[in-house]
Amino acid sequence: MREAAALFGACTTDFVDGAIMGSVDAGGVNSPIILSGPASADAERALEQLGFNVRALPNSKAGDACGLKLLRSLLTKGMEALAIECFATAEKMGLSNEVRENLLDVNARPFPDLMDAMVRTHVVHAPRRQYEVAAAIDQAQAFGLKAPVSEAVLEVYRKNAVRIEAERPGVPATVQEALKWLSKGMD
Repeated sequence: MREAAALFGACTTDFVDGAIMGSVDAGGVNSPIILSGPASADAERALEQLGFNVRALPNSKAGDACGLKLLRSLLTKGMEALAIECFATAEKMGLSNEVRENLLDVNARPFPDLMDAMVRTHVVHAPRRQYEVAAAIDQAQAFGLKAPVSEAVLEVYRKNAVRIEAERPGVPATVQEALKWLSKGMD
């Protein structure tokens, strides 16, 4: 998008980056659209008048809207793949309804808060949680299923557990502190 915006540099027409967020299947014509770029506020006003559900990112550059969508995709597409592994195993075990009912507590707090809590506590609990992930993979495999996404998840837990054992980081007070420590292991 930034390359496309650069092509408009000599034009009198403004470039605005737009990305549809969420599920069009669920939201239909009311699906939220994020806009970015120096002229995004003007585009927001014009599109609102046409009935679109839009929001301009303040102080943004072209490419920020699509970048945000891709960040969202890192999480949602990974969750989608994990849901397939989870629900396929649940189906084999005869626990499809039960696993869905058991997941209702995920809605107990706002989803971003849940994600923050997961990131913060990972720095402390990855060593223990790796065994839960390994057992879940073994369970899927016992029913003849492969769980490649869960295997990648297990690798992250194992790698971080080794770092935690070696470095003994303190309990992070904020998600930013946790991310600072965790991101060092991602390079």
